[in-house]
Amino acid sequence: MGNWGDELRRRVAAAGLDPSDEADVVDELLQDLEERGRRLRAAGADEAEIGRALLAELGDPGEMARALRRSRSRSPRRHRLAGCWGDVRYGTRVLLRARTFTLVSVVILGLAIGAAATIFSAVNSVLLRPLPYVEPDRLVALREADPAYATARTGASAATLAEWRRASRTLAGIAAFRPWGFELAGDGEPERLTGARVSANLFSLLGIAALHGRSFRPGEDEPGQARSAMLAEGVWRRRFGTDPGLIGRSIDLNGEAYEVVGIVPDGFAMPPADVYVPLAFAPYETEQRGNRALSVIGRLRPGVELAAARDDIGGITADLARRFPDSNAGWTSVLTPLSDDVSGPARTPIVLLFTATCVLLALACANVANLLLARSAARRGEMALRAALGATTRRLVRQLVTEGFLLAAASATFGLALAAAAVRIIISRGWGGILPSGRDLHLDPAVIVFVLMLAVMTGLVLAVVPARDATRPGLAGVIRGGVSSRSGRGIGLRGLGIVTQVAAALVLLVSSGLLIRSFLRARATPLGFTPHGVLTMTVSLPARYATPDERSDFFDRARRRIGAIPGVRAAGMASQVPLAGAALISDFMPDRGGVAGGSETPSARVVSITPGYLEAMDIALLRGRPLGETDGPGHPAVVLIAETLARRFWGAGDPVGGRVRVGASIGADTGWREIVGVVPSVRALTPEQPAEATIYLPYAQNAWPTMGIVVATAGGDPRAYLGPVTQAVRELDPTRPLYNVHTLDEIVDRTLGSRRLQTILMSGFAAIALLVSLMGVYGMLAWAVAQRTRELGTRVALGADRRTIVWLCLRGALLPIGGGLLLGTAGALAAGRLLRSVLFSVGEGDLVTLVTAIL
Repeated sequence: MGNWGDELRRRVAAAGLDPSDEADVVDELLQDLEERGRRLRAAGADEAEIGRALLAELGDPGEMARALRRSRSRSPRRHRLAGCWGDVRYGTRVLLRARTFTLVSVVILGLAIGAAATIFSAVNSVLLRPLPYVEPDRLVALREADPAYATARTGASAATLAEWRRASRTLAGIAAFRPWGFELAGDGEPERLTGARVSANLFSLLGIAALHGRSFRPGEDEPGQARSAMLAEGVWRRRFGTDPGLIGRSIDLNGEAYEVVGIVPDGFAMPPADVYVPLAFAPYETEQRGNRALSVIGRLRPGVELAAARDDIGGITADLARRFPDSNAGWTSVLTPLSDDVSGPARTPIVLLFTATCVLLALACANVANLLLARSAARRGEMALRAALGATTRRLVRQLVTEGFLLAAASATFGLALAAAAVRIIISRGWGGILPSGRDLHLDPAVIVFVLMLAVMTGLVLAVVPARDATRPGLAGVIRGGVSSRSGRGIGLRGLGIVTQVAAALVLLVSSGLLIRSFLRARATPLGFTPHGVLTMTVSLPARYATPDERSDFFDRARRRIGAIPGVRAAGMASQVPLAGAALISDFMPDRGGVAGGSETPSARVVSITPGYLEAMDIALLRGRPLGETDGPGHPAVVLIAETLARRFWGAGDPVGGRVRVGASIGADTGWREIVGVVPSVRALTPEQPAEATIYLPYAQNAWPTMGIVVATAGGDPRAYLGPVTQAVRELDPTRPLYNVHTLDEIVDRTLGSRRLQTILMSGFAAIALLVSLMGVYGMLAWAVAQRTRELGTRVALGADRRTIVWLCLRGALLPIGGGLLLGTAGALAAGRLLRSVLFSVGEGDLVTLVTAIL
């Protein structure tokens, strides 16, 4: 190779180029000739044949000199571009030639970049992207809060809303809304729509203009006004084909005529609904101070700080507590930025997951950098030869930087493809629903820019490491077969890299283990009922079922028909099915037993149930009797109470025969009701929240227009009974659609969806980190053994056995691995403290998880 290399330098020198250009030309030609020589050598040619073929490739010396002078006479810019393009072509060939190294590096970095991009899409959606309203930083959420239930996210009552509006001096406007169900009839099959009753000023407060028509006018939410409605754009397109003539026409909602006044544009999610109607309060609703079902939004006046608004609203709420102690004693107000209120529960898990992906990406970069160092040592001979033939240090570094950025670009492309696939999977499985309303996962331009930034940072890391190694002295010694005097330092740096990789992998493994154990504990938590083999759905009755007797008669006949279906073990109805949505919370008063705090008014979840409900839910009767067919109008008012409530107010005594009053603050019948039985407490909100105090009322004495049907089946897929159940209801009223159709198992899984997704993602990150660390340890060992080949050969020649050689090779890895485990243990304990808020029934320093991760 030396003969044709010298001839190449002689011919280039004959062209009379600038010395810096001459070195670049030699290097560029060498790149092409070396590649040609490898192909000839692989085909079986000897060195003499290779030399002759390469000299023939150079052509006539005179013509070559003239061509070089012409090429160098071009503009400097074109010359630089040509040189960069040559670097890219050569770097691509080098990476393709080292297929194993390239594939491993792209996979490791691509997995890390893909994970980071996936989680960043959630970070961008929930934490970075502003709410789609006018001046969103001035919007606040207002709630009433009971200090006894610090974690509960209650709303506000209509009476409190009126006081806030009247007395506030810091808020320019206050609006409220609450979910409401509507049935759209006419122009096709009846359809159940998600709806909301909203203050007339909600849209103007948020700065949302109607897509067509108009928004609600001031005063349109006053009692006695004509019924008006606004439809969501999606329903307008799907149901009415974007008919502009719909504006001003009437539609049938819940059996009543509403005039469509406007179309709400897509993207409005405060609240998300298909149809909006004005929130008009009946006189009795303004007296229900304990009915805290309203979500309230306010807008700060210009120049008003959040702290001043909190003091203002807090003073009004405190005054209400003094004036109305029965319903407001102990209640305070909570005022938070609307963006924080929206992101709320999703904020901590997303931040933790994003932190985990950053650790994973750093781990991947360190690992690939380690592989590059090992590969750099193998390429020192190549670098030394090119330097001896005229390549400058700058030229060598430029080539290595190009290779690093090519590797980063390939990894970023692969990672972006993985992120797109992950987002599709998350959305297809419905996991995207765990994000706050109006927030969704998608790879928007911000995510693309984030990936490009990751690619640049990764490229810098991958470029600096080999470039630094290539500029070290001692290349002449490499050509002679020597070893750099600084190789020992390289071993130290690699050992430090292994310590870092093992520690980071251990932290992620422990974190994922804690989340896995929390998820399994939550999944196995006793709920107070049996969800397996139970189908649920909801039916609402229109206004023509005007009296309680008519509603009670419909549901009683429906229950009997459903219970007679072959394969149905039990059937019943309830005003609210556990874990399926918000519950009605009401105050109550027992006629015996002390009340905690003396002046506190206790509250409980109130559910109206039919006979058969307890059997269908497999809720056992602990004392007394169940609610029966005779517990109807004209008979004594009775209730069942949950065990939690019984223990709190009756202690070890028997509450059966005692009495309670229910619903004074929500305007209900406040007469005494006899307790006829006690049942286990159920977890009504999530499996992770404590079982609630619950009072069960007989449906015949409290006939609601909307009820959840619960069907316990004898076996098989509960959804197979949907057809017969639908037929049984349609035989009574063909216009009644069934909606919210789910199995109880699906409802339980949905409540754990956020925890499941956190666990899956963190476990995936931990698995990748473990794989990367294993590869890092392997890479360090392989490099160290390669550096000691002569030494090990000498030891074998002097009689060293296989065991001794293996121990010598492993000994260098044990110290950094042990150090990594110690450092990782400390980091894992710290991570456990950070995860404390998202763990369930698992200690932050869980020994089983830590030992398993270490092993």
